[in-house]
Amino acid sequence: MKLFSDYINELNKNKVKKIINIQKLGEKSVNDNEKKFNTITDILHKLEKLTHEKPRKYEPTIDKDEQKKDIKCENKINQNTNRSKKTTGVGYGSGSYYSRTWDVNKYLKEKKSNSNEIILNIKLLIDYFKNPSFIISNDLMQIILESCMLPCLESAFRGGALLELSKDFDLYITFLELAVTLSKNHSLIPLLLEISKDYKPVQNQSVFSLLSSLNESAQIFIKCLKPNEKISNSNEEKLANEIVNSYNIISKNIKLFKNPEQDQFYTEILKLPLEKSYPLLLRELSFDYISMKNTFGKLVHHYSNNVSGIPSSAKAIRLAQEFADLPTSLPCEKTNSIFVRVDKDNMDFMKVLIMGSEGTPYSNGAFQFGVFFDSNYPNGPPKVNIMTTGGGTTRFNPNLYSTGKVCLSLLGTWSGRASENWDPKISTLLQVLLSIQSIIMSELVYFNEPSCESEIGTPSGEAKNEAYSNIVRYTNIKFAMIGQIKNPSPGFEEVIKRHFYLKKEQILKEVQGWIERSMTAKAEYTSYSSSHNISWSSKFRNPGEYTRMLKEIYKELEKTLNDIPMPKEIKKKVDDEKKNN
Repeated sequence: MKLFSDYINELNKNKVKKIINIQKLGEKSVNDNEKKFNTITDILHKLEKLTHEKPRKYEPTIDKDEQKKDIKCENKINQNTNRSKKTTGVGYGSGSYYSRTWDVNKYLKEKKSNSNEIILNIKLLIDYFKNPSFIISNDLMQIILESCMLPCLESAFRGGALLELSKDFDLYITFLELAVTLSKNHSLIPLLLEISKDYKPVQNQSVFSLLSSLNESAQIFIKCLKPNEKISNSNEEKLANEIVNSYNIISKNIKLFKNPEQDQFYTEILKLPLEKSYPLLLRELSFDYISMKNTFGKLVHHYSNNVSGIPSSAKAIRLAQEFADLPTSLPCEKTNSIFVRVDKDNMDFMKVLIMGSEGTPYSNGAFQFGVFFDSNYPNGPPKVNIMTTGGGTTRFNPNLYSTGKVCLSLLGTWSGRASENWDPKISTLLQVLLSIQSIIMSELVYFNEPSCESEIGTPSGEAKNEAYSNIVRYTNIKFAMIGQIKNPSPGFEEVIKRHFYLKKEQILKEVQGWIERSMTAKAEYTSYSSSHNISWSSKFRNPGEYTRMLKEIYKELEKTLNDIPMPKEIKKKVDDEKKNN
């Protein structure tokens, strides 16, 4: 077994006394087993203090009626406690800010020292688990499951940007080494997979699942950096490569361990409620690289005439970092989602599909945007254009022009407050996309026009907002639903098929609600509700015409949705699972 002499120098005398007792794990005497248990327990307790990660506790699931009683009791306690709590973090102070001082250098020094101790203790665990004859006993498995070891790995792999992770490079390399070591011992592999829900707090994602997401981010980062040799060998790149290598080893070991019957994945997912099945089936499509050239080799993109040349090192690293975070940062829920495609030959060109949020006139529609990163990025914002305009016939919002212009202070296309403008240090593409989805594409359509904010809550203002929203609802169905199903945006075909296949029942129910609403809600097609969409407002202004047209297009939508077969990729995997059954 590997000696610990490399580590002993870094420990104080008290720690040495504990570590010196470590014996070869192959020996089977009772005394050695006790030493083994005690030493591992000591290491895990030390990790808990260093990382502040809360260990789990084994609490078997209790009777449902008893559980309800406990929850009620807990809620009562929480309500009473909340009444006495001061509001913090939202601008209310509870003490003098100036009485507190913070020594940055001291903090960084202490953090580095703490990281070194964590590394040291993890390496001790690694040396235990590396022993070829090591087979974990039930008792020791219980000790580990009720320790902070898995929460530590989960926190490490749950994430953050590679830039942030690379700041603690040695620590994250050690976490990866521990995960790889666990995967090489069949008796330890279950620790990387989903653990029993009897261990509280319940594990949200397994270590392997979190590492899989981190692996995707790392691969994207590496792919972005390939053309830029000048910036290779950075800590970010080294860490990204180590993540990919570790994932490949762990994935291979897990496949050898798992029973093929455990891989029946898609069949079970399709039986789940929509809030669970949607992210499971769409998340894997959140980000991808595609060719944006047509059969003649010509780039097909709104900004195809723009040329930015070879990206600078600063720009390449920034884009690599941002792209790497998108697969796990982009929203992908049944309520709202965003999907991104980058040109595989030039990462300056991007296409985005924003699904309208539920409860808004844009709900469930697939709206495409073109994005371009010029040579000034990240010092300046990206350029963004909306492509879903019904061929230039529809202005979907005061800030989403029928010409494609997107008006947003973050993009520099509207003069907002200083805090709302692009700041290269903190502003990101993700912020832009989320702002478009949540701020622009909201239920307050008419009030997005700055001069109309004062009308919020007034009968006239609400009636004008209803009129503008009616236009958006109808054209959403026509262009962002039916239009996308029949002629999907290139690169997003599978996204669109899965989205509408999974959500067809919910979409039809929501549109039925729009029809019922149209019969009672007052709509006033005047001011910007009229001038922004003259053609549509002139039609809908006639009494009952909007309701009639909405009912008519509902029938077309219903037929279009019902004609969608199970997406080929999902069907193939379901069929394969049935064959292996």
